[in-house]
This record gives sequence, structure tokens and C-alpha cells, in this order.
Amino acid sequence: MKKKIAKSIPWQLVPLSLLQKMSGRHFVLPFYHIIYPSNRPHIRYLYRYFTPEEFNKQIDFFLKHWQPISYEELIKLHQNGNLNKSKVFHLTFDDGLYECYDVIAPILYKKGVPATFFVHSQALENPAFCFYRFKISLLIWHARKNGLSEKVKILLKKHYDIQLQSIKHLLKIVDHKNIHVIDFLWKETSFDYDKYLSDRPIYMSMNEINKLMENGFQIGSHSLNHIRFSTLSFEDQWREFEEDKLKVEKLLGMKNIPFAFPFGDQGVNISFFNKVKKHYPETLLFGSGLFSSDRADNIVHRVPMENFHMQPEKSIPALYFHHSVKKLLGRETINRK
Repeated sequence: MKKKIAKSIPWQLVPLSLLQKMSGRHFVLPFYHIIYPSNRPHIRYLYRYFTPEEFNKQIDFFLKHWQPISYEELIKLHQNGNLNKSKVFHLTFDDGLYECYDVIAPILYKKGVPATFFVHSQALENPAFCFYRFKISLLIWHARKNGLSEKVKILLKKHYDIQLQSIKHLLKIVDHKNIHVIDFLWKETSFDYDKYLSDRPIYMSMNEINKLMENGFQIGSHSLNHIRFSTLSFEDQWREFEEDKLKVEKLLGMKNIPFAFPFGDQGVNISFFNKVKKHYPETLLFGSGLFSSDRADNIVHRVPMENFHMQPEKSIPALYFHHSVKKLLGRETINRK
């Protein structure tokens, strides 16, 4: 879809206000993971992220065209059915990375922009916790930096009978089910994770999260193990959601915090949303369906800004145009099984 959007020409000739009217959706929910001025090895091979300078410009763009609102205001607009026609935006950040505290929050606080930060209970309970894809990115970085790529290939072939064409191919063959492979390779290549953490943490601590809350930012949960929900059974989906939600709420001393699906909400059946509504009616779920409507009425959809290799003054109008076309075709709603 990125290529299709990039090649779209008509949207460039249409004012943003008209694109919003055509789409029937005036609000926008951009989301990010990290903002940082230089290389972060645990993310380097996963996705592109923006610098503080780029992020500042993006916030100015959103402020020019939308009114920033808090999570509480978002909830009220959603509950009374006025969100679609409200020209507002709310920022969210997934994974609870350390840069949320020392890079992102100061920028937002200075500009008066509210935001929600989604965190993992495991990272709060265990400072040494590392998301499995971060582990893979760190291994690729470590191997390339120290000339160990061939050694990694030999080890994989010898111990796991895995033929690796490229070191980056690890991102395709390793997931949460076989992360022990990366743990083994860390050990065999003498990767010092403790030293890496001592240079700069990966996640925010409880102390840093409490400071964000003191400054008016909202905290939400983001699942126990950050596993793609479409790969899980209904029971495991519920466990990932509920256990993490209750743990984070207990740690924060809060209730009814929001939840953001890791890797998006694709493949999650309507029965899951109905169960959330039954047991946690005040909990709002966050997906990544761009500007889509949804059969489930307890989810709102966000725009993953890091997915688009263009600034929002180009990507957001393009997405509005794309959604308008989907609306004309009757495909703007996610119809869940």
C-alpha cells in the first residue's frame, strides 16, 4: 500500500479539509515507537524512526491542522459518537522505550501536546527484559560490527540445521517460539547485553513512568510478550491482554487504562472485543487500521507514522485520499469474524 500511496497523484491537488470531508473522518491518531537523533542498535534493523528535528516539524504540522486532545477527551468524544466529526489528534507511543521519557516527552510538554504511552508489564517488572525482535536486531548489529556474520551462519547450520543466506534473514526465521536460538547465538558470539544496557536503557523504569504521569501523560498496556495476536489462540490472546492490563494497572495504581495491540489488531475476532466490553467496558482498544471504521465499537485506529517514508504533510493527505476511495467502494469498515 505504501507504493500505491506514494504514486497517487490526485490527492496532491485536493485541500486537506476537503479530503477530510470526503473521508468522513476528521480526527487522526498518529503513533510512533521512538524518536532519536542517532543509531539505536536494538531497533536499527526493524524500522525507520525519526529524529527530534523531524518529529518537531511533524508535531507542528498536526498542530496546524488539528486540535490536540488528552486521552480523557478522546474517550468522551468516542463515547458520545462525536469523534469522527471532531478535528482533533491524539499521539500514542508503543513499547515504553526509554526515549519516550528523555526525548519525546520534553518535546510534547513544551508544545502542550498530550499523549498516551503503551508499556509492557514485563519491562516494568524486569529491567533486563528484551523484546525478541530487539534481540534479533542486536545480534545482527553485533555480528556485523565484529565480523561475526559467517560464524553465526556456521553455528545455525551446525546446531539447528538452518541455512542462513543473509544475517538479516534472522528477522524472518526467528520469532517468539524459537527465540532460544538468539539467546544461544548471543552466548556463542559473546554479546554483552548487560554492557549494552549500562550505556543506555531500552525501556523506561517505573520512576520515569511516574514522572510522565505527574506531567499529565496517559499510560496504557501493550501485552505481556508483544506477540502478534493473529498467531495466538483466543485463550492466549485474552491472557496476553488481561494479565498485562491488570499487572500494569496494579503497578500504576490505576484502573481502566487503554490497551494497544502489538503488531496491530489484524486477525482478532469480534468475540475478543465483545469479551473486553463485557469485562472491561471502560477500556478503549487501539489498533493500527489507519482511518478505518470497525465493526467493534470499543477500538479506535491509528496511523503508524514509521511505516511511511515521507513526512505527514504528504502521507496524511494521501491516506485520507486512499480512505475516501475505500469509502466509495464500501470497504472502509473492518468486518470481523
